[in-house]
Amino acid sequence: ELAGLEAKAKTDKTVALHLAALKEHHAKAIEACSMVEECADLEGNSVTLSKCCVDMATHLKAAKAEHEKLQKYLKVVPIAKR
Repeated sequence: ELAGLEAKAKTDKTVALHLAALKEHHAKAIEACSMVEECADLEGNSVTLSKCCVDMATHLKAAKAEHEKLQKYLKVVPIAKR
């Protein structure tokens, strides 16, 4: 879905900023996820493993908040929860 906004981002700075922030948070969440896998492979320290999980959750929450800001800016009505 985000890829579909690339064209709009070229002509709308606000969309471009939200899109860049979303991509950054997604990348950092994936990075933290990779670190979790590495810790598990190395029988990692539970403190380190917990920090990776917290980092991943923090970036996913931030991405969600950024997504909601973008929806509001674009006046997109969220799909109703079932």
